[in-house]
Amino acid sequence: MQPANWQQATMEFHVSRRSRDHYQFDESLFALSGNVIFANFYAARVFAQKINHKRDLVSFPERAVRAGQINALGLIDEMLHHVMQLYRESALYMERTAPWIERAGLAYVKQHVVEDASERARRYTRFLESQRYSQDDPWKERAEGKDAHEYEPLATIA
Repeated sequence: MQPANWQQATMEFHVSRRSRDHYQFDESLFALSGNVIFANFYAARVFAQKINHKRDLVSFPERAVRAGQINALGLIDEMLHHVMQLYRESALYMERTAPWIERAGLAYVKQHVVEDASERARRYTRFLESQRYSQDDPWKERAEGKDAHEYEPLATIA
């Protein structure tokens, strides 16, 4: 079942600066955070074509990226935003995610994230409000700071 506003939904996920430079993506696709934003399936198709253009698909056809995979990645990322906001609002103090899922159950998560569209919209509004005050990214801080050497790729496969 699709939400009432599924056609207007945008999907986004983070793409590293190195990948943006390597694949020469149009910077207008990205938010300041480095998240790529897809307003429609065509945008995902163009994104996949840019990736495939840089890959050796003659020798390695299995490495081709399909627009459906890019679109699915955006959907999964958006879904995880909803699941994590539900976790923030309903987990016990200091409860980790795996014990929370075991305690709450997948049916509870499905009911609140998938089936209840009005609650999902309210939860998303609360998520956006919470992000106005703090968007600390400890991994980004480490990757750009003294631990940057730990985030260098072992090899670049083109």
